[in-house]
Amino acid sequence: MKNELEQSKAKGIVNVSILNSPTKIASLIFIGLAGFTAAWAFLAPIPVKVSGLGILAPVDGLFTYKSPSSGRILLPFVYNEKSAQIKYSVPEWSKKAYQFISEGKGNSYEDSVDLTQQILDYLKVLQTTRMPASQFSGGVESGGDYTVKMEDGDVIAIIDKPAARQALRNNLMKLQQSISNYKNLIAIHKESLELSRNVETAKKGLIDPLNNLVEEGFASRVEFNNALAEATRSRIGVTDYTSKLQDVQLDIKKNQASLIDALSEFIRDSVIFAFDEAYVQSFATSQWDFVNAGAEIMTVSWSKVAEPSIVPVFVDQKAATEVEIGQEVILTPLGFSASEVGGIKGQIASLEPIPFTTATLSTRLNSQGLAAIVSPRGSAYQVNVKLLKRDLDDLRIKASSKEPNYKKLLGSSKDNTGGYVWNNRSNPPIAPREGFLLASQITTRMRTPIEMLIPAVKEFTGLAAPNKLIRFNLNQE
Repeated sequence: MKNELEQSKAKGIVNVSILNSPTKIASLIFIGLAGFTAAWAFLAPIPVKVSGLGILAPVDGLFTYKSPSSGRILLPFVYNEKSAQIKYSVPEWSKKAYQFISEGKGNSYEDSVDLTQQILDYLKVLQTTRMPASQFSGGVESGGDYTVKMEDGDVIAIIDKPAARQALRNNLMKLQQSISNYKNLIAIHKESLELSRNVETAKKGLIDPLNNLVEEGFASRVEFNNALAEATRSRIGVTDYTSKLQDVQLDIKKNQASLIDALSEFIRDSVIFAFDEAYVQSFATSQWDFVNAGAEIMTVSWSKVAEPSIVPVFVDQKAATEVEIGQEVILTPLGFSASEVGGIKGQIASLEPIPFTTATLSTRLNSQGLAAIVSPRGSAYQVNVKLLKRDLDDLRIKASSKEPNYKKLLGSSKDNTGGYVWNNRSNPPIAPREGFLLASQITTRMRTPIEMLIPAVKEFTGLAAPNKLIRFNLNQE
């Protein structure tokens, strides 16, 4: 009876599943994705980055030498017949000329004569060679074949002006002529001067005895006066000759002063010195080009011709409020694909306290065009970034051992990383060179998606003033 009741109760009742299997799977996936999204929104750290534009050059390491006057450029490059190469040859008188112009009034006329003669002889025989600037720009590390190094006091260029050269030669000739006249005058009148002085002495010796004879009545006053007149004429002849010598001596001193002035003016207007140890990065002019006063001659780097380790990165006002020392930076040379080669790793080493105007940057970077690129809005903040370099010492030690794998690793392919640490293992198409512009991404902080969403919601709902409106009110773009 019981079984019948149970069977009658169950009869016609079927257990039905509310969700079929595909729906359950889809629901589970949806719930999982929702949970994952919620967890990601609250927990996932997302780097907040700001952009900047850097230059692969040492911080404050560039300087441009400019022409002090108008004339033709003579760069001291001379063809060496023995080696069959063009060499940068500093004149032997460089240090002496640099010392002459530095010491000023402490120079002697003997030094000025010697230096003037050396300069004129150098310009007379100098056969400067026209050379391809690309071979000497930046040195081997930057793509050139040769490194042009200069020391403090080296003559790095001469502004050749025929008029200035002739004026210097004329002053030297005047001095030499006056000295020659003095020597000739002494040589010609040497015997007559000695004779005139002897005659003067003899006649002066007769005056006193003759005066005694006049007093005793043995000689007349007329004879005494004649003897006195003869002695006076002898003294006048000696005085005239001495006066001529003094005039020539004064002429020599005047010509000496004129030569020193002319030499100082020539060195100041025509000779360009290096006033610190440096390396040529690029030549702005070619050999024998005519330049005006203030024209750029060459750009040099104070640092060693190796890859710069600290480079300037320029950011705008908004980015400057978010960066600080120690933040990570990725710098990709413009023209390289960031997705393909990545970028050079770096860290902010220091911050400049105030922004630089475009005019100031054009002086610091030695280029108005470059200053306009890095500060398109009229001013920019400079962030100094230390680039990370690879430590190859350990690899070189291992390569010097007998293990063939390390030797194979070193010689397997050309390394275009430039010695820097990149954020991926790709090999750039070419090694980065000084002067490259760098697209820079600075990681300022980490934020979760929900933290990034809340400010946008506040601005959208009107709970906070939009950032664009605030910047508009401050006349910022």
